[in-house]
Amino acid sequence: IMPSLTHKLNSVGEENTTTRFMSTFGGAIGSYLLGNVGESLPDSRTSFAILYLLQPDIRFCIDLYVRVMTRLTWNLIANDTYDPQNDKIVAKNTDVKPRHLLFEAFKRHARKYRISPIAALAYQYLLYDEVYVQLVRNRYGYTTDIRVLNTLAVEPIVVGGRITRYRYHGLDDPQTLNVYDVAYGHGFNPLNDLGG
Repeated sequence: IMPSLTHKLNSVGEENTTTRFMSTFGGAIGSYLLGNVGESLPDSRTSFAILYLLQPDIRFCIDLYVRVMTRLTWNLIANDTYDPQNDKIVAKNTDVKPRHLLFEAFKRHARKYRISPIAALAYQYLLYDEVYVQLVRNRYGYTTDIRVLNTLAVEPIVVGGRITRYRYHGLDDPQTLNVYDVAYGHGFNPLNDLGG
């Protein structure tokens, strides 16, 4: 979706100046960031971030969707039979005292990173069509927390057509993460089997 959105914003004719990227104030800043006035944004992750920051209509739509997602009740369901009639709600994200370790990890994530993990996941997926979640282990080797990683700062290392590890260049020092310590999800990309 986003590459086509970038293409549409770059190629809209003069007759529709309200959606034309380079005819807006944000477009002037975008041109400054790109270094050349009037140059189109390339199809890249960074372009999606620039569009989000500089285009109020795009930002409004994504922010609205994320707000709706964070206000929903998320249920954790147990079912051994795969029959929907046997679904048993184990825990909800709205529980005052979390009844499951996942929702405890969600609350710790929100306190530590000042954003709900649901919101962080939604932003990453809507902007980049990719989501990286670090499974944080305690000193005994058990996964106890999660950390939604910034997609712009993640570099999958591909060897032999498979992702073997990830390099993360966040605010901390660069880290190399084991492939089993990162949950990775992406949408369909006809040009890349391993990415969104």
